[in-house]
Amino acid sequence: MFRIIKRYPMLTSAFLGCFMVIIFYYYERLSLIMGIALIIMLYVMYSFKVPFSQCFSVFCTIIICCSMLFRMDNIHTLSNLNGEEVSGDFVVTEKLQNLGDGMYGVTIKTKNTDKLTDGSKLFAYFYEDECPNLDTGDIIEGKFKLRFSTGKYRLNDFSQNIYFRGYFKEYSLSEAKGDTLYSFIGTVQNYITHFLFKNLNYSEASTLTALTIGDRSYMSDEFYGCVKAAGVSHVMVVSGMHLAIIMSFVTKTIEKFFYNRKLKALIIFLTVGFMAAVCGFTPSITRAGVTYIFMGISYLLNRPNTPSNTLGTAVTLILIFSPMTVFNLAFQLSALSTYGVLVLSPALSGAFKRYFKIKFRFISYITDAISVTLCAMVTTLPVTIYRFGYISVVGVLTNLLISYAVTVALVCAVIALIISLLYGTFSKPFLLASGVVTKYINSTIFFLGKMPFATADIPTNYYFLGILLIALSLILLYACKYLSNVLKLNRIKHKVLSETEGKFKWR
Repeated sequence: MFRIIKRYPMLTSAFLGCFMVIIFYYYERLSLIMGIALIIMLYVMYSFKVPFSQCFSVFCTIIICCSMLFRMDNIHTLSNLNGEEVSGDFVVTEKLQNLGDGMYGVTIKTKNTDKLTDGSKLFAYFYEDECPNLDTGDIIEGKFKLRFSTGKYRLNDFSQNIYFRGYFKEYSLSEAKGDTLYSFIGTVQNYITHFLFKNLNYSEASTLTALTIGDRSYMSDEFYGCVKAAGVSHVMVVSGMHLAIIMSFVTKTIEKFFYNRKLKALIIFLTVGFMAAVCGFTPSITRAGVTYIFMGISYLLNRPNTPSNTLGTAVTLILIFSPMTVFNLAFQLSALSTYGVLVLSPALSGAFKRYFKIKFRFISYITDAISVTLCAMVTTLPVTIYRFGYISVVGVLTNLLISYAVTVALVCAVIALIISLLYGTFSKPFLLASGVVTKYINSTIFFLGKMPFATADIPTNYYFLGILLIALSLILLYACKYLSNVLKLNRIKHKVLSETEGKFKWR
């Protein structure tokens, strides 16, 4: 156990932090006991001079516990405002959502209100016949009726720091595009949507809109059903994977053209900030953004970073500042799939290549692709089973067929959007390439998602099987590391013995 903590200290604190937040939420009475136990554990580790990295891992977990305690106390305080009216200004932070049955909804933030602090997030309902023509960045003035979030929306709302849903008893548009930041975000999103739908067919444009800004409202219900059946829901919404694709392109470009590490770090920071803002600072994008910010810091300090501890540090920081994020579905899928891709996949792929002595580049490429897909699906399995009640039988095949196509489509679309700001004509070849690849992606998803055996129903209470698989993956990771070390030691031993034998014969 201590060897794993020593090797992956920040990843350990991330796992422990997630576990403690869940325990604190469902079993609040145990929170004090668990907190005291962690403090005693830290004191014992310090007394026995346990390495700093392991002590720091436990310390970070204690900070997450304290943050969760403060958050739960704040939730109890806010629950007393249930049924109250709040007057003041409210900023629209996203476009209106069509909820069906003649209802619309939108997320807003308080600004100069009488009972809530500025920046508190709320979810407002509007009837279709009363729905105003609101845009991102607009400021509404009125009276909002607070309804404390309960039922099926509770955990998802809490994970996004939304504690109240409700409606306006009276309101008026105070200032169109009054908030600078959210107005800029809305303008960029509208430009991207208009550019894609103006130059591409509807089906390709709707898919690229989901890939670039995470807006899947333009997708048909039939196609999105195929997306879920084919096991590629994580592809059709903006997640850490999409930021990883863009940042991989950016980092390779700056490595080739820029040598100043401060300039490299600045480009990474600006790209992450811009992408996170355009995508609305979703939990999955925030997690990936923090990961790449640490990459930028490593450029500044001129020090290498390990993917596992960078991921663990990103998750730990997010849990310290917003512990309830652990209940967000997009965050869960993003963090777990990234763990599978960055931590488990290289070990599995490397062990497989060493065992079968694979030397051909094409076979090595196929092995890496299968390893990445399998590890991402295995690590997200408990969430998939618990949240959806089924698994995709064709998921591995679909991901293998479209994973690199998604990379090509997204990179070409981003290049086309950037060039269109300078000279629109030069962007058409990249946009055409993106459209062709996206058409292939849509066709593959339709074909495989429509198959009668595409999904297999699994009772949601079987999610523990997924957790067992993740535990086995940790054992596999440690076994692969151990095997690698043994092989290295054997090679060194053989080299030393051969050199010693040669010297002995010479004498």
